Amino acid sequence: MIDHRLDVLRALAEHGTVTATAAASHLTPSAVSQQLRLLARDLGVELLRPEGRRVRLTPAAHIVLRHADALRVQWEAAQAELAQQHAATRGTLRLCGVSSALAALAAPAVSRLRTTHPQVESLIIEEESAECYRLLLTDEADVALVLPGPDAPPVTDARFEQAPLLTDRQVCWSPRGTGSPGPRESNSPRPPGSRGS
Repeated sequence: MIDHRLDVLRALAEHGTVTATAAASHLTPSAVSQQLRLLARDLGVELLRPEGRRVRLTPAAHIVLRHADALRVQWEAAQAELAQQHAATRGTLRLCGVSSALAALAAPAVSRLRTTHPQVESLIIEEESAECYRLLLTDEADVALVLPGPDAPPVTDARFEQAPLLTDRQVCWSPRGTGSPGPRESNSPRPPGSRGS
């Protein structure tokens, strides 16, 4: 918090007299004088010099005001950042996905989220991949954990941001003597715990 006496010093710099400063600050002239004397004492410098019926700010007072202006800017930036951070950590995160992905990825993530952001509520919806895409498009879910498949939108679909999370080794098996080649391996994104077909 910025010392309110700096506001009184700023008002004096703008208005030029203790009486005008008192009127602008909704204080009595003696209260203005006392606050400025206490500020000067706390800073250990002379802030004002009498000049007839007026007072003149000393070079030290100008230094204090310059730094007070910088402090005010920093203080307002800190308040704005804190307000933004406070607002950003509230609400509901709606996760949908296939059961294996929810168990392997969503459950641990939600547990950590409850610890780091207790104001964020989590809603988990178990659905097949195709239904998850619909939930995203109708704004019924925020994040989907799905298995890639023929019903998946292409990577270039601008309606979604896609990020592969895991790559599981998969093996394709076929019965002997069917003319199919032996075991084939592929790498495709799959959640842990899922099995090759």
